[in-house]
Amino acid sequence: MAFLALQCLAHWDVESFLKDKFRGQSMPDAFNDLNNALPIFTIFLFLQSLLAYSLMRSSKLEFLIPLAAGPVLGGLCYLLRDGVSDPNWCELFTILTIGMLVSIPVTLILVRIRANSNRILRSG
Repeated sequence: MAFLALQCLAHWDVESFLKDKFRGQSMPDAFNDLNNALPIFTIFLFLQSLLAYSLMRSSKLEFLIPLAAGPVLGGLCYLLRDGVSDPNWCELFTILTIGMLVSIPVTLILVRIRANSNRILRSG
């Protein structure tokens, strides 16, 4: 993740950078539209990492499973469909972003439900 962030800062044109580095080792369209998908992916990755850190600090480790479920299931389904030999990275990052877009609010809702149920149990 740190390597990806450094490359984004150093080379705003990630597509060209990766196409140059992997010339002849990947399909010509493997990195198309990556410049558009990567900033949004990075934002959601930061938000998910921040939420995971917050959950770990408050010892709510059971909520890490739904937090990770969205991107993991999306990525696995994509890789099972297209294979791992030469994926289209923009599609993969988009699916992972959608997984994070779903799992972050779901995790926050579950944390809120758990907090309300604990409050009700203590008062009753």
